Amino acid sequence: MDLTLLLGIDTGGTYTDGVLLDAQEQVVVAKGKALTTYDDLAVGIRRCIETLINGRAAAIGGVSLSTTLATNAIVEGRGCDVGVLLIGQALEGDTPAKHTEILQGGHDVKGVGQAELDPAAVDAAVERLRGKVDAVAISGYFSVRNPEHELAVREIVHAKLQVPVVCAHQLTTSLGFRDRTVTAVLNAKLIPVIVHLLESVKIVMKELNIDAPLMIVKGDGTLMGEAVAREKPIDTILSGPAASIIGAITLAKRTEAVVVDMGGTTTDIAILQNGQPRINPEGAVVGDWFTRVEAAEVYTYGIGGDSYLRVDDDGELLLGPQKAWPLSRMVMEYPYLAAEIREQVHWKGVGRNFQPTDCYQHVRKNLPQSLTPLQEEVLELLNEGPHSFLFIYERLKTRGMMVIQSLVEQGLLSKISMTPTDILHAAGRYAIWDTSAACLGVEILADKAASSPDQFVSNAITDVVNRLCHAIIKSLLLHDGYPVTSVRSWKQLVQDKALTTGLDDILHFRTTLKYPIVALGAPVGSYFPAVAEKLGAELIIPEHSEVANAVGAASGHITENIKILIRSEAGGSVVLHGPWGRCIFPSISSAREFALAAGSRWVEEAAGRAGAENISVVTTTEEFNIKPADCSEAEFHVETRIKIVAVGRPNWRR
Repeated sequence: MDLTLLLGIDTGGTYTDGVLLDAQEQVVVAKGKALTTYDDLAVGIRRCIETLINGRAAAIGGVSLSTTLATNAIVEGRGCDVGVLLIGQALEGDTPAKHTEILQGGHDVKGVGQAELDPAAVDAAVERLRGKVDAVAISGYFSVRNPEHELAVREIVHAKLQVPVVCAHQLTTSLGFRDRTVTAVLNAKLIPVIVHLLESVKIVMKELNIDAPLMIVKGDGTLMGEAVAREKPIDTILSGPAASIIGAITLAKRTEAVVVDMGGTTTDIAILQNGQPRINPEGAVVGDWFTRVEAAEVYTYGIGGDSYLRVDDDGELLLGPQKAWPLSRMVMEYPYLAAEIREQVHWKGVGRNFQPTDCYQHVRKNLPQSLTPLQEEVLELLNEGPHSFLFIYERLKTRGMMVIQSLVEQGLLSKISMTPTDILHAAGRYAIWDTSAACLGVEILADKAASSPDQFVSNAITDVVNRLCHAIIKSLLLHDGYPVTSVRSWKQLVQDKALTTGLDDILHFRTTLKYPIVALGAPVGSYFPAVAEKLGAELIIPEHSEVANAVGAASGHITENIKILIRSEAGGSVVLHGPWGRCIFPSISSAREFALAAGSRWVEEAAGRAGAENISVVTTTEEFNIKPADCSEAEFHVETRIKIVAVGRPNWRR
């Protein structure tokens, strides 16, 4: 059977989106959306895609995923317990590992061993990890210049423990022992997170009779096969934003653009040039951890449809970065919440951390064992459904007030309150949930802000628009190399004035964007016409923009790359550092010839394992030579840097 359809799935922090994409025409045939169900991902995935199939399961030749689950897990500190074996050097500062062992060994910058491995010491260290960890990460000092010690230790761990094992040199060729170690540990921690996602998708595929290869989007926007994803889940960090960039290319048909993806929790911004996003040369930063994972350069801001909207004691409007479930959605599901909110409007006990629109719901069934009795009592109150802050207070009095915020921070409770989504309901621009609940929230906060409801709605929409404008300007300044963190107040004033100049002002500024804004996400039609007008930009809101991540997941390609270093040493020898180890050659030409041949085979085989076909290989070479002090014409070789990239299309079922 000829391939006709691809199924793209994006499992996000709030929603799971799905599309059926015509593989030849690259157009959306059907789309769907459902809430992400964290306790059982298969439930949300099934709800999302079962309505798309409609008798077309046999025509689906490939399934591709993008996700924020890995990114969110790192930020929230989730994942399995990992033991790390450090070879040749201790690390300063913490790592995400549960247990750390330091072994003799390691190499210097030239790949020469500093000390021999002690097999008995390795055996003893591995035994100390037995029963305490679910995975092991191995990181050797300068292992990217010679991985022999990491490989030897891996064999010992494999022989003694039945757990996944990760070597740092297999994840990155970059120097930086600490960041490389953190990358390896995070990769190990994420294995059960990504395996859970893959297994959930496969369960639904089997139920719906979808027989096709399964792939997942990497943080650079390319794809990898299921087997590779199980080994290198770290590559899926920033997968969701990367998929939205690829989706923008597919839907908007532009190769230069400012891509802005406004989701429920955040707004992600990327600059597209020559049909590609820029790859962050330093590696992705997630939460408090610096990694060496190649990912698209994406700027993320806490502005979303579900951002927590509140009014402070001075009547000022505040937005985010915390997330809240919209009142309009939750009152529709739990109608009794409207009465509970009305009861607490004039209650004087609401503290600084709480708003009269605030309610809470219990969101996780798998509870940690470290809960206090008071925390357990709060969660027990909410087991049957969400309730207002006042409802909790009246039953626990002040005993329960201090623990609510801690339970929110642990992810055990989620807040329900006013959000920009509710503002759009009250403004009549969005009407999928309970508009009366949104209007109730507006009435309450408008009174607190000493404003009319209509003016409050207008002010809130303007505030979101201006925040989006500031985020775009900041992203473009960062992209162009300006140190935005040190921008002085007068420069901020210029930026503000460019967005808010009044008719009576004498001094006017005008902003102009070179590239169009491609706006993605369900709420962008309500905000981005004003954003584009303020910034002097062309606006493109492509059809199906609300499921652009899923479109990007279905329309990606596969790439694999390696970097090889060839260095001239004293005495005339030439040393090659590659992913397979350290090799010595008699001449530069012989080392270069070996690197090109072996490197090309390596990336082709890696791309094949990742699920690619019709693979092409591109090689770039940089030579670094110096002239002698006497300025003669002859130059001396210092080093050669070779990057080899294999590109192929996914080997979907045809």
